[in-house]
Amino acid sequence: MRRFINSLFEAIIKRIQKAFETIESFVRGIQSTVNRILSLAEKVFKWIVDKINAVLQKIYNAWDQIVQKLNEYMEAARAPITLHACSVSWIDSVNIPMGYYESAVGEDSLISEHYWGGEAGNAYRKSTNDQSAAGAQITELAEATSDTLEDCAMAGFVFYGAIAVAVAEIVGSITAAAIETATVVGTVPALLTLLGGFLGALGAIGTAFAAFLAFEGSVLSGGRGFKKARAKFKRPKWPSGTMIGA
Repeated sequence: MRRFINSLFEAIIKRIQKAFETIESFVRGIQSTVNRILSLAEKVFKWIVDKINAVLQKIYNAWDQIVQKLNEYMEAARAPITLHACSVSWIDSVNIPMGYYESAVGEDSLISEHYWGGEAGNAYRKSTNDQSAAGAQITELAEATSDTLEDCAMAGFVFYGAIAVAVAEIVGSITAAAIETATVVGTVPALLTLLGGFLGALGAIGTAFAAFLAFEGSVLSGGRGFKKARAKFKRPKWPSGTMIGA
């Protein structure tokens, strides 16, 4: 099973932020860049100008949608790190201590009948039977909960990794378009290349989010996750450890 790595995830987030800044700077300057290209021509047919402006508008619209989605998703960028930390905490703070407890009150660890016999000794040993079993169940519950949290953290890791790939595609399309060196005639194809990168990234982000929602649905459905983990504790409360009412 893959495990969440904080440093790698943080590198992905920084890559997204850097790419976002690069694209945003380019989009802000694209109109002036195109205008400079057009100004080099002594005579430009109106249909070319109209075509360029139409493609530019589509680029701006696509970028506005990407910005809206990125701003929304980046607000939760720390969530996978928190989920991973909680996953580790369930192991360190619950699973391991309860494993020790299960062993400490297990039958092999109790005072034997040889050293403490009679009704009192027997009552003592009998009262600890369900204590050890409860400890074992909590140990399993903690492990299952930790695994679920880790799965959620990894889902976030994959999701933001997909976003990083998507914005990298836009950066690649900027390089491919090479609008700064395009001719008047070549401006339209260059902008169409750029538009393709924007629309491709928008589609990739949508696909990644749909996959994330599908995973979230499977966790919340009860077929896996916390409900499955809780079912491992097969009792309404912690056993009292006494023989009263037995």
